[in-house]
Amino acid sequence: MEQDWAGAAGGKGSDARTYLVLFDASAVVGSCAPKNQFGWMLAGESIYSSLSKDYELMKGDFVDGPRIMFETFPHAVVCSLFGRVVSAKSKLRDRRTLLLRHGIADKAIANIDFVDAAICALTAHYVARGKWRAYGDDKSGRIVVPTSARETARLHA
Repeated sequence: MEQDWAGAAGGKGSDARTYLVLFDASAVVGSCAPKNQFGWMLAGESIYSSLSKDYELMKGDFVDGPRIMFETFPHAVVCSLFGRVVSAKSKLRDRRTLLLRHGIADKAIANIDFVDAAICALTAHYVARGKWRAYGDDKSGRIVVPTSARETARLHA
């Protein structure tokens, strides 16, 4: 996904963070991945390598540069925005509910992979507005999730 976020971020010209790229590798590579337990990871690494030529990997606790990419994980996003651990048993229902709460009509979203892609896009919206948190580190990797309204207030208090 590539999106011009200048308006959403409130920036102007070259000062704006204008592009974000993110993906959930397991959803993107799906049926094109080799059919073994590590195939989706290898395909995801291939996608990352291709994107890294044009997009900087988000590092640290800030967004820097006009074109960045980051990794997110739909289940972690849902738990963060619900403010609690959510059971994976009801993931499709919970994820559709979350999209509806954010004004995203889910009727045209055909399957869980596309629902997860929409959840990742929602994360990009939160990052563009500065409402996010990263778990992990630069060496082993980071997972970026949006912060709930309550957590955002606590972090900025």
